[in-house]
Amino acid sequence: MTIPEEIEQLKIKLQKTVDERDQAEILVEILRKHISVNSTDTQPHIEYLLQLAEKLNEPLYHAWGHQHLATLQRNKGEFETSLTSDGKALRLFEQIKSKQGIASSYNNIGLTYEQQGDYPEALKNYFISLKLRKETEDKLSVAASYNNIGNIYKRQGNFPEALKNHFASVKLRKEIGNTGGIADSYTNIGIVYKIQGNFEESLKNHFTSLKLSEEIGNKRSIAASYINIGGTYEAQGNYTEALENIFKALHIFQAIDHKLGVARSYSNIALIYYRQQNYTEALKYYFDSLALSEQIGDNPGISIFHNNIGNVYSKLGNYPEAFNHQLLALNKAAAIGYKEIIKESSLSLTSIYKAAGDFENALKYYENYHQVESEMIGEKAKGQLTHLNFHHNMEQKEKDLEIEQLRNVELKKERDRSENLLLNILPAEVAEELKAKGTADAKLFNDVTVLFTDFTDFTIISEKLSPQQLVDELHDCFSAFDKICEKYSIEKIKTVGDAYLAVSGLPLANPNHAGDMVNAALEINQFIAKRIKERESKALSFGEGLGEVRIGIHSGSVVAGIVGIKKFAYDIWGDTVNTAARMEQNSEAGKINISQTTYELLNRNSTSLRSGISPFTFEYRGEIEAKNKGKLKMYFVN
Repeated sequence: MTIPEEIEQLKIKLQKTVDERDQAEILVEILRKHISVNSTDTQPHIEYLLQLAEKLNEPLYHAWGHQHLATLQRNKGEFETSLTSDGKALRLFEQIKSKQGIASSYNNIGLTYEQQGDYPEALKNYFISLKLRKETEDKLSVAASYNNIGNIYKRQGNFPEALKNHFASVKLRKEIGNTGGIADSYTNIGIVYKIQGNFEESLKNHFTSLKLSEEIGNKRSIAASYINIGGTYEAQGNYTEALENIFKALHIFQAIDHKLGVARSYSNIALIYYRQQNYTEALKYYFDSLALSEQIGDNPGISIFHNNIGNVYSKLGNYPEAFNHQLLALNKAAAIGYKEIIKESSLSLTSIYKAAGDFENALKYYENYHQVESEMIGEKAKGQLTHLNFHHNMEQKEKDLEIEQLRNVELKKERDRSENLLLNILPAEVAEELKAKGTADAKLFNDVTVLFTDFTDFTIISEKLSPQQLVDELHDCFSAFDKICEKYSIEKIKTVGDAYLAVSGLPLANPNHAGDMVNAALEINQFIAKRIKERESKALSFGEGLGEVRIGIHSGSVVAGIVGIKKFAYDIWGDTVNTAARMEQNSEAGKINISQTTYELLNRNSTSLRSGISPFTFEYRGEIEAKNKGKLKMYFVN
């Protein structure tokens, strides 16, 4: 029996039941089932439940009534009234000491903040809900909390943590046979894989979710699956399949009056028309998305759609309209702290001012872009650090719940969890210093290998690319470098312009730091060579992409530590860093230039040998003059 069929059975039972308390229980169950299918057709049942609660003088029914009302309001995009209703439900649940109800209220409050784009506040409420749900041993609810936390980590770009939480959710939901929840988790896993560019896994998970949602008749989830399948096809460039699936989603969202879903469908349709250079249709659907987002108070959506409209007007050469919408997008994004749109709008405004010959303002917005980009580097750590204050936030709640006798035990658990989280962000000794005195001293690492890369002819190429093209090229290349470094447990330190700095052998010692770094450098060269070859095969000109990389590597000792007092930045210093930079400066396009020290390490390190033979080949270049270093022995490595 599907959930809609179960709801109909409960409605028949309600009509036949005379006892008002029994009616209230049936209403609570009907509304709970409605939540499973995200129905907005619940207003009469909610009103009747609240009437019965008043008549029976029963706080529990009042609490559930207000909570279901909050869900209805949130589904309609009425976020402020939803928070008010959830607040009423929370106070009632606290009054009757219902831990399950309290946990549910915190979870719903988190959902509302998430839809408003306030991710730190959403994460805080989700963690509170997760803790309470674990205490009640309610696997269904714990799984929902893992799912919601995974969504926040996904939005913050912390994909390993996102997948970890979503797979934990799937595991629990399979244990209890929660088909709708399993479908929801597969949807979120598919979204993460799409962001990572793994389209095959993305489609596999979305189609699994669609099949499960169809089995239980969950219309909203069916629509969500269609829109996600369409989005994945769009990312692959299959616009026909993309439009077909997204229009299916649109029709379902319209049928169930899910305005947020309708707005997102319009937006996805507009994006495909934009990709096809059908700018008239793209504008039409983007304006429809914007109107709906303004109607329901979807602030992230408003900023996104102004930005998208501005981009379309730029393509049409209508710079006054493009400027107006990008400025609206920037202001709205700044008001809600939506850094991704702040970045995109700043870049777009840079291009607009540059086209108008106003280089002073172009530089101003370009600098704003770089400032926000730097802030976002630490966004993942900041999102995780929100959890560090969790045990403090729980103290007062535990007092209110009259479980004072358990407080010290619970606080210790939370402190342990907070410490473990900090250890995931910084090396153990640095974390201990930070906790003890609020600062951390730098540390010497004797055996590491440092890599520098930059792009040849970067100045010439950057003059031929628009700011957006330039940033897109750097983003694609550096993202690939990041993945390669992660494969070899190499620590990326930072990027400066077109330069990329990384180090192998810290914070954890690695006896094969030189070999791992050279292997990573070889893969970086292969990636760039393949990228250039693909561009040439499409007959693209030199000015449409970045050129080859020049790579330099040196081994030795460095000092590493935290820079700054507001946003932690792990950095390295020392002569080894300077020498690695000289190796890069004296390298050549498509070549890896290593120092004598690294050469000797590669030849004597047993873990770099295959049957006693070095896996690398070397070309001795002789002694070459290096700026401020004199003559240094250098080798090309293959």
